[in-house]
Amino acid sequence: MLATEADGTPIHYADDLDVAADGKIYFSDASTKFGAREWGGTYEASLLDILEHGGHGRLLAWDPATGKATTLVSGLNFANGVAVSHDHPGHNNVAAVPGEPRVIQGPGEFEVADVLIMGIRTFHDPEKGQKLGKNIAYVFELDDLRVCHLGDLGHVPTPEQVEELSGVDILLAPVGGGNTIGASAAAETVSLLEPKLVIPMHYQTPAAKAELEPLERFLKEMGAPGALEERQPKLSVTKSTLPHETKVQVLDYRG
Repeated sequence: MLATEADGTPIHYADDLDVAADGKIYFSDASTKFGAREWGGTYEASLLDILEHGGHGRLLAWDPATGKATTLVSGLNFANGVAVSHDHPGHNNVAAVPGEPRVIQGPGEFEVADVLIMGIRTFHDPEKGQKLGKNIAYVFELDDLRVCHLGDLGHVPTPEQVEELSGVDILLAPVGGGNTIGASAAAETVSLLEPKLVIPMHYQTPAAKAELEPLERFLKEMGAPGALEERQPKLSVTKSTLPHETKVQVLDYRG
């Protein structure tokens, strides 16, 4: 074993490596928080790291001259796959994702790192894509949770689409209008899909450049004005901790 720690932090999840001409070995530590051994295996550790999305990964280098590993870059998220809802430059930046993730772009069923992914064709506008094109809503089956990301959905889902999206536990939905659904259509979409948790996205913030509706408008439509007071920086969810009735959970944005 070459190294068990780097800069005082244990190496919990060593992954891909490359050997340079000078003998240095470059490798990743996929998560400093969730180790495969401590959490029951690589699948379990990867699932926890994906759900928390806390940036626990780092790039390390082992130097044969010193026999020590050092941290080159920290705070990384290593993705196994990237799902693209639509290829607009303001939303799709696959090139910024570290590593060589599998890129999913379109309807169908896929499997990446034991995660089942279903892409459902929708549209970016109410005119069946005639103005802004198509959009893909994705459903991810993580362990026993079904998580749906609606992308830039531009219309209330049709009955056929509702059937394909049924059984969703957690729904990430645009709520701020502009080129997506606004507060009223988002609330109607929630009522059709009946998720346990709703995470609103794509709304007006001090960091937003686009002219979007404020989050408060959607919260009023949902009858949940107090959700802003319960906003969280991150969210950890299991099947057993899901609310019994639909709840809006606001997350802090980074901007």
